[in-house]
Amino acid sequence: MKNSIAHITLFLLLTFAAATQLHSQALAAFEDNRGFFFVYDDGEIRMLEGQRVKSYQVGRNMIAYVNNMGQFKVYEKGYAKVLRENAPEKYAITDYLMVFTLGGQLYAYEYQQSKRVTNFIGTYAYGDSLIAFTDFNRNLNIFYKNTVRNLEVFDVQSLICGKNVVAYTDNMDQFSVYFAGEKYMIENFLPKEFKAGRNTVAYIDYLGRFKIFYKGEVVQAEPFAPVSYQVGDSRVAYVNRNGQLMIFDDGVIMELENQPPTKMDLIDAVLAYSMPSQQFKAYYNGETFELESYVPEVVQIDNELLAYTDFMNKVRVLDHGVLRDGCDRIVNEFTVTLDVIVSDVSLNTPRIYHKGKFY
Repeated sequence: MKNSIAHITLFLLLTFAAATQLHSQALAAFEDNRGFFFVYDDGEIRMLEGQRVKSYQVGRNMIAYVNNMGQFKVYEKGYAKVLRENAPEKYAITDYLMVFTLGGQLYAYEYQQSKRVTNFIGTYAYGDSLIAFTDFNRNLNIFYKNTVRNLEVFDVQSLICGKNVVAYTDNMDQFSVYFAGEKYMIENFLPKEFKAGRNTVAYIDYLGRFKIFYKGEVVQAEPFAPVSYQVGDSRVAYVNRNGQLMIFDDGVIMELENQPPTKMDLIDAVLAYSMPSQQFKAYYNGETFELESYVPEVVQIDNELLAYTDFMNKVRVLDHGVLRDGCDRIVNEFTVTLDVIVSDVSLNTPRIYHKGKFY
């Protein structure tokens, strides 16, 4: 009986921990026509600054901004705080991490605190949860889970970061990938080209073959280089030598169209594309959606949400595979941040869309 209770308690604790890790704030930020700076936070709109801010960026769990006085501030978990009295030279925010430079040093902000990553700013790239950088000795290092790890004791030729992967070539012409705390040596020869997303790196090897690294494994997608390709979250969209539009999704390769699209955009989890017949389509989570019989002028994608303006200048949204109205009125402009759409901020009453509701 005691063992059963212990097992149930452990299960509940693990379930709660997993739910806590998966939960994230739904954030957006905007300035109104008076220059006041507002934040939308999970159904609530509140004013943060009564003066126009100098810049701001929005992530999944926080908003960073430089206020009118030049202070560098962070909003998270319902509160804003001053991170630095002086504005950084550069700053960028991803889903879970903020990277900024100040006084020639590189910093990371996560878990509600900032940490100096290196005193020397050389080559660096960042994703949702990691930073790859070269130090004073030109060694390649990885900042991941609040810890710095040396990856190579020599310089790199090229370096890119996906959301949670690092792909690079070293001075011995080897091609390697860092993923989930492990280094994978992929090729002994320089690839002709490579791109990275989440869990995924797509590349053309030295013989012109198209390959995909996915969660520690490499598959040959095509014997020849594609006409074009893009990498997203566990997905790769490409037009092969025969002109077919193909999708690699979670380890499976499928044909979407037997002719090439006139335009395609794979961003995060959503692929939007237009066909020569003027059909506007989207692919999400194993399903193809025929959205319109014309190509919209404005299309934005973030996370698992696709938004566009229809011929009546209304916002339509494919939200996690469900087609809805993204605003209950005609709009002049809109922006998409993760799962939130902010419309007409130039008016007195901007409109917020989140999970099928308007605020």
